[in-house]
Amino acid sequence: IIVICLTSRVKLIAPKEHNPRYEADFSLAANYDPDRQCAAAQKLKRQLTQEKRGAMRELRRDAAFMATVCCRQRVRELSDSLVEMLGYCLGILARLVMQQVPTAA
Repeated sequence: IIVICLTSRVKLIAPKEHNPRYEADFSLAANYDPDRQCAAAQKLKRQLTQEKRGAMRELRRDAAFMATVCCRQRVRELSDSLVEMLGYCLGILARLVMQQVPTAA
């Protein structure tokens, strides 16, 4: 049925169906587009999007892991240098204490 509006545009109205069609093996994942080439292209596009999201998620996880590894390594290096500095300071303090204590001879 074609209805002509006052603005001279054609508006298509679908006929009413009293007995709608049902498919027993209907699937939301399936593409029922009659153009198989377009359906295949859409499927590849969805797969590409999913792969892209998965790769981005994996890269974020890898970056977080590498950040923790680098942080641990940096803390280990700093703690080693602090132990060295503490040993150096304690050595100086021990020498100063030995100079202050009169030796009993």
